[in-house]
Amino acid sequence: MLRVDHLKVRGLPPLSFAVSAGECLAIEGPSGSGKSLILRAIADLDPCEGMVFLEGAERGEMSAREWRRHVRFVAAEPAWWGDTPRQTMPPSVSLEHLMGPLALDAALLDREVRLLSSGERQRLALVRALA
Repeated sequence: MLRVDHLKVRGLPPLSFAVSAGECLAIEGPSGSGKSLILRAIADLDPCEGMVFLEGAERGEMSAREWRRHVRFVAAEPAWWGDTPRQTMPPSVSLEHLMGPLALDAALLDREVRLLSSGERQRLALVRALA
């Protein structure tokens, strides 16, 4: 379970909610309303006030690296620091089982990022986050 208690993100009222295993929660609003700020704060990428728990463990009880192994943020415009997606993926992880459910062909891993559609880039960023 992911639980957020009184999370204060710049310019927004405090937020509290919980998401159990298998549940989905949508954060919606117009452009610029703070959706990404909330998600970045939960992933411990930006400073904020409030508490965030994962399976009962509070974010501050773990190192930032350990927290980010469990809580990921995938941006709408993901960053690519290599010419191909494969160059940005963990080398020791099998990716094919993650790509199939996202309707991605393994050949995309070796295609230049600049030649991928925005949807392919986003789904490959999701594969990278899961890997």
